[in-house]
Amino acid sequence: MEEVETAKAEIHRIIVHIKELKTSISMLMKSSFSSVKSRKKLGEVSRYSQDRVSCSKLSADTYVGVDNLLQNLGGRTESQFVPTAGTVTAYFNGDILLSNIRPYLKKIWLADNDGGSSGDVLVLKPDNSVILSQYLFYQLAADEFFDYEMQHVKGQKMPRADKSEVLNYLVYVPSIEIQQSTLNKIREIHDEITAQNGQLQELTLQKDDILKKYLSSVP
Repeated sequence: MEEVETAKAEIHRIIVHIKELKTSISMLMKSSFSSVKSRKKLGEVSRYSQDRVSCSKLSADTYVGVDNLLQNLGGRTESQFVPTAGTVTAYFNGDILLSNIRPYLKKIWLADNDGGSSGDVLVLKPDNSVILSQYLFYQLAADEFFDYEMQHVKGQKMPRADKSEVLNYLVYVPSIEIQQSTLNKIREIHDEITAQNGQLQELTLQKDDILKKYLSSVP
């Protein structure tokens, strides 16, 4: 079974490398903070969406509820339930959507389309003249932010973030030039992560095929 062991070793190497790449994103962000003398409250650089959209205009791909926001920074998937009557909070491309329930699940998504969301989803609209949406997203998609949310929750069985306290979270706002330069570097890292994930899937399939052939040959 030398082939299987070789594949396993390569899979482990790639997994470790992907973790290192993700850590380097965090390090890049922290490095970009060095030029900032004082932080700003989240409410100074963004606001909650006050816009509404008719549910009749929404689909499984454009409605976001707590259930189709994925845990651990997984983004979102298509909704299994879309309301058909009334209106909901509208979001737009570039807005940041956060689950307001059980912040420790780390459900957050940077919108890449326009749509609507349930009342249990916070929709943040960054002021892009001050802070770029993606740059703010990386600051909020961090343990420090979710830990902060958990320090200000309401309720025990189903803890909810305190919407007013969320806006008091302090964020770093370097110059737009520094933000963009940082995001350019992060984009290159994400390209490498995508490539590594592709190799990981391919190797996993190869390992499974080898195991199937081996097991089928065993009397």
